[in-house]
Amino acid sequence: MFYALPKDMYHLTVGEMGIDLSPIDRRGADISIFNKVNFKLTDKYADIPPEIIIEIDVRADVGEGIEMDYVAEKTDDYHRFGVKRIIWILRRPRKNHGQCWPALAYG
Repeated sequence: MFYALPKDMYHLTVGEMGIDLSPIDRRGADISIFNKVNFKLTDKYADIPPEIIIEIDVRADVGEGIEMDYVAEKTDDYHRFGVKRIIWILRRPRKNHGQCWPALAYG
């Protein structure tokens, strides 16, 4: 993926890139793709939305919640912040609460 992106147009970050959704709400994205026009790579949390976020599996402690509720909540947070595309790669089947979500097999 890194080599497929035009390097003069995008920054690709990996490893739970910190994103400031608001002064009191933060999220970590597994892979983020930022437009270079409005994003400078620093050691701080990002305060602008990436173009695309790719999340790989659910490793968070969801407590008493259902994993897909966590996925839906995080997706909603990203969309409200202005992320244009969110891609989830899930390793095992999960319930989707009756919604028709595309699922692609890999491996």
